[in-house]
Amino acid sequence: MSVRITKDGFRRIKWDNESQQHIEEEVQAGKSFISQLREATTIDPDVTLSDIFRAVESDTKLKEFLGPYSWCDMDAYHQEIKRPTSGKCDDLKCIEITSYFEARLGDEGQIVLGIQGVGHDSTVWGIDFTPINELANTLVRLNSSLDYYVEGESKDMGYHYCYSLLDILDTIYFEISFHGKPKDRDAVAESLKEMSRQVESGEVELTPLEDIREMLGRDKPN
Repeated sequence: MSVRITKDGFRRIKWDNESQQHIEEEVQAGKSFISQLREATTIDPDVTLSDIFRAVESDTKLKEFLGPYSWCDMDAYHQEIKRPTSGKCDDLKCIEITSYFEARLGDEGQIVLGIQGVGHDSTVWGIDFTPINELANTLVRLNSSLDYYVEGESKDMGYHYCYSLLDILDTIYFEISFHGKPKDRDAVAESLKEMSRQVESGEVELTPLEDIREMLGRDKPN
């Protein structure tokens, strides 16, 4: 069994022994996908963030589970995505979900999932401060390549990662709610803008990194 995310919602895909091919299983009305959270999942090329939100919104049990699991106020963000968009994110080609494996000496290592905006010119953008309604019509893609790092050094191992439905949904909802509710996110963003303005205007004095290391008694980084 696997899951496919389409513009019309979640779909179950199963192997049919008789026809020897994968077929789409008919989804019963009101049937939740919460039992398929660990199943391998793909996203159709035309699926947007708004499509994924609609699929989650229609699955009450799944939505109730994701809220506390991803530390996200689901209702607040599901309301925000319905607001009009200004088009300021039209430069984004897609929202991309990524994965990498980080190995450290003496440690088993771990797989880390992330999400980023990718522009038409391949510029990478963070999206954690972006109002969700501005991303509603942006395509969502999976980057199956698994980057591999050993002690911070990148190695091309040719590995790939198979995302589950939970991987995809948790990565999205955790990232967009990283700073709290939409109003909390906006407050943090304004605070950072003000800090940046103060630095650029010279209102605040910055301490060079070398001076900080000297104060800590470390002339060189570890």
